[in-house]
Amino acid sequence: MTQYWANAKLLFERYAELDSPALVHLEPDFWAYAQQKSGGDPASVSAHLSPECSDLPADLTGMARCWFKLALCQRRKFHPHYRDKIAGVYNRAPLRIYS
Repeated sequence: MTQYWANAKLLFERYAELDSPALVHLEPDFWAYAQQKSGGDPASVSAHLSPECSDLPADLTGMARCWFKLALCQRRKFHPHYRDKIAGVYNRAPLRIYS
């Protein structure tokens, strides 16, 4: 998972350098599989997280939040004046996360 998270961080670094909107699509089949395996409790499935996300729970909920955290951190690193708005969808319902 070390390389996985290093690549995720690199992805957001490259997008931040562009200074334009971007869409990152995380494989929905993975999340469906993980939800099925969790039996409805995503906190019951452990996950290895990026070192930058050590404050988050080491489970599926932490993994999802880690993606958001990496996106915001890299955007702010390259554009500290920029206010981020991140949106997602969970269980077909819009999820809005503001910085």
